[in-house]
Amino acid sequence: MRAKPFDASQFVPTQWNSAADKAAFGNTYLHFIESEWKRSLFTKSFYERLSNCFGHIANYNIDGFYQTWFTCDKDLLRFLRNTLSWPCWGDQLEYARGSCLSDRDPTELRQRTRAGRCSNLRTS
Repeated sequence: MRAKPFDASQFVPTQWNSAADKAAFGNTYLHFIESEWKRSLFTKSFYERLSNCFGHIANYNIDGFYQTWFTCDKDLLRFLRNTLSWPCWGDQLEYARGSCLSDRDPTELRQRTRAGRCSNLRTS
């Protein structure tokens, strides 16, 4: 099942990111999930953006980040659980400067993330 893409009209631009930038990140994020975590789609620009969202600030390089989260089912599930449970605190526009999708309803992001192709992951 393919997740419906985000559109720039759904976002509020800030001094840090345009609405189009935010939509592009959201679409890249969903495409990465739908691809079943293809390494070739985990580009430097996507890594730099994602590593600053959902509390992932402890990973210092693209290869370490990918190895930590996307190479086995256990870690993929941990990544998804972390992402789906990450709260949006405070003013959404202020939070958006962290390049996340916080100006979208967190429930919408969760639903779209769940719509990704994750059914083949094993919980044990």
